[in-house]
Amino acid sequence: MPPPLQRRSAPKPPKHPAAKKKPTVPCAFCEVLCMTAWHLEQHEKGRRHRNKVACLAGEMNVQCQVGNVHLSDALNVRHHYARNLHI
Repeated sequence: MPPPLQRRSAPKPPKHPAAKKKPTVPCAFCEVLCMTAWHLEQHEKGRRHRNKVACLAGEMNVQCQVGNVHLSDALNVRHHYARNLHI
């Protein structure tokens, strides 16, 4: 009679080298740490980053009290206040 088969656990795949890395590339405006310069570039294209920079530059000076949002220019103000919420 042949010996009983033993189950072997599958070998664990090696961890990805980036798994040990910590984010080290800072955004100067948002206090966000990114993994790489590419990630920082993607962050800078995002809405939150653009809004933060605009707010710090003084461009976002209108705040809707009803919708609790900041509006960056006259066109945004007109579009926002034209919504059903403000009619």
